Parts: sequence; structure tokens; C-alpha cells
Amino acid sequence: MQSSNIPFKMRQANPVRGQDASSGARQTNPIPNPTKPIPQSMQFAPGNLSDKELYSKCQYYGTAARMWRQKFIGLLPEVNRRRLYEKKGFNTIFEFAFKLCG
Repeated sequence: MQSSNIPFKMRQANPVRGQDASSGARQTNPIPNPTKPIPQSMQFAPGNLSDKELYSKCQYYGTAARMWRQKFIGLLPEVNRRRLYEKKGFNTIFEFAFKLCG
């Protein structure tokens, strides 16, 4: 009983969490590709989602948020070296990071 609104990759997955359907090998959560648009099935419409679809969105957006935060943190040493935070009107790099990333 597969729903047509669930992405193909999700329908083919093994019901055992974190395992590949073909090999049974353990997988890590995929990191979303920021250059690709979000698929229609992953766009935000929480009121019409099943629990499974809502959980899938939470996983997707949570992974994306962690990825972008890590990328931002990786830029901070260069921001500090160039003193870019001062050029942009921030008193400290901590203020810069807090206001831009939260």
C-alpha cells in the first residue's frame, strides 16, 4: 500500500530504519544539496501531511539547518582574520555570529 505522494526513493526504502533496501548496509542520513530546489513533495504544507510525511520533513529541515550552521561556523576564522565583523558594523565577532546565525 504505497501512496503516490511519497517520493519514489522513500517508497523503495527498507522498512528497517537506516538500512539500504538492496544490501541491508547501514546508512547515514543524507545531507540535502543546497543547489537543488526542494522537491514538490518536501514543500511546506503541514496541515495536509500524514505523521510519516511530517516526520520526514522534520528530518530534512533539521539536517539542512545543521549543515548550514556548520558551514557558517567554518567561515568565522576567516571573518575574524579579515576583521570583517568590524567592517560591517559589529563590535565583536560574537555579536556578528549571534545576529547572523542566531
